[in-house]
Amino acid sequence: MLKKSAILLMVLSLVIATLSAGVVTVEDPNSPTGFTTTFTYTDAEATNVRLVGSFNFYKNNDMHVFARGAAVSSINDNPDNYTFGPEGWAKGQDMRHIADESSSFNMIKDGDTWTYTLQLPCASYLYTYRVSYDNGATEVIVTDPENIPPQNSWSMNPQQRSQFFVPFDAEKQNPWDDWTFLFPIEDESKKGEIVYVEYERADGSMGPAQVYLPAGYDAARSEAYKTLYLSHGGGGFEGDWFHQGNANNIADRLIAEGKVEPFIIVAVENASFSSSTGGTGFKAIATDMEDYLIPYIEENFNVVKDASGRAMCGLSRGSQVTSYLFLRETQLFDYYAPLSGGSCNLYSLDTDPAVLQSVNLYLGAGFSDQALLRPGEFDIMSQSSTMGFSWLMDDLGVEYNGGGSINIVPGAHDWFVWPQLINDYFANYLWK
Repeated sequence: MLKKSAILLMVLSLVIATLSAGVVTVEDPNSPTGFTTTFTYTDAEATNVRLVGSFNFYKNNDMHVFARGAAVSSINDNPDNYTFGPEGWAKGQDMRHIADESSSFNMIKDGDTWTYTLQLPCASYLYTYRVSYDNGATEVIVTDPENIPPQNSWSMNPQQRSQFFVPFDAEKQNPWDDWTFLFPIEDESKKGEIVYVEYERADGSMGPAQVYLPAGYDAARSEAYKTLYLSHGGGGFEGDWFHQGNANNIADRLIAEGKVEPFIIVAVENASFSSSTGGTGFKAIATDMEDYLIPYIEENFNVVKDASGRAMCGLSRGSQVTSYLFLRETQLFDYYAPLSGGSCNLYSLDTDPAVLQSVNLYLGAGFSDQALLRPGEFDIMSQSSTMGFSWLMDDLGVEYNGGGSINIVPGAHDWFVWPQLINDYFANYLWK
C-alpha cells in the first residue's frame, strides 16, 4: 500500500511572504530589493550562532569564475575573490546567484534570541544555523526548528536545510531576478501531489522514492502518463529535487501553462549504492531501476510501460548515473538529461553509436560550475564534465539539445543552476 504524504505546499503572498516564525520576509520600501528577510533563532545556551545560506552573487559572465576558476591564470586568483554578498547586489548590475551554501553571517544576540536581517532579490533560498556552545571552537549544524522542511515528518531521508522564498518586485529588481517560475503555483487546483513510497530491492531492503503526480492525476485515464526519473547528486537523497530544487513547482506551472503535458516524476534514491571507496555502483543502480523500481512504479501508477514514455535525468553524481544508463542501458529510456557532468570513461567501444543517436539527449551546466569543464582532464575519455561529454557525443555523431549546444546557465554547481535547467528541459525538450 502506498504511504501518501501531505502535498508539499507553501502559499506565497505578494505583500507579505511568511513561512514561519523562524524566517519572515516582508515588503520594505527602504530595501533596495523591495523586501527584507529576518531570521530568528532561540537558544539560551548558545555562545555563537552563524547563519549559513545561499546568499552570494557574481557578475554575469565574469571569466574569473568560469567553470569554478578553470580560466584563471594564477593559483592565487581564487574565483571566491570575485563573489559578493547581498550588500553587493544592486539593480542595474548584472549580478547572478552563485553557490547555494556560500554565505556566513554571525547572528546578533538579544537575550536568548539570535537574529539577522538580509535584503535579498527574488529567489528560493536554502539555509541552516551553525550553533556553538564553546565560543566557536566547535559547531553543530541545526535545521531551523521553526521552519522544518515538510517532508522531514514522513521521509526516510530528512532534509537538513530550510527553505524560504523572496517575491519579485518588477520596479526594484532586474528582469533576470524573477525566479517565480519555481515558486508554488497560486491556484490550489493546479498543484500536484507528492507521494512517498518504499519498494523492495534485490537485497530485501526497502528503497525510498518520492513520486510527483500532476494535478488531476487519473489512475484510470485511458492515456497512460509518461514518467521522468530524477536522480540526486553525491551526498544527496530522493527528496532533494522537490525540497531544494522545486521540481514539482516547476512542473505545476509548466503543465498549467500548457508548455508540457501532464507527467509523473519519480525522485529516486541512489545513495545506498555508493561503494566503500566512494564510487557509485552504476550497474547496481541500473539493475535496481530496471528490475525493481520501474516495475514497482508501473504496477502502482498509470504510466507508459515502455521506453517511449520514460526519461532519466540526474545532477552531478546523478549525471554520471544518467550518462551510464545512456551509454550502457540505452533501451530503458528514450530521453536522457545528465546535468552538471557526464562520465566519458563509461562509454564502451562495443556500443553502437546508432543506438545512442536514436534517443533524445539534453546537456546543461552552470557557467561557474566545476562540472562544466575539468581543465586537468586533457583526454576526452578521461573527462567527467558536461563539455567533455559533449565532445564525445560530437565524435560519435550524437546530437544533443535538439541539434543545438550545451545549455550553460548562470550559477555554479548548485540549486540555482539545476532548476533553471529543468525548467528549460521540461518546457522545450521533454516528450518533444
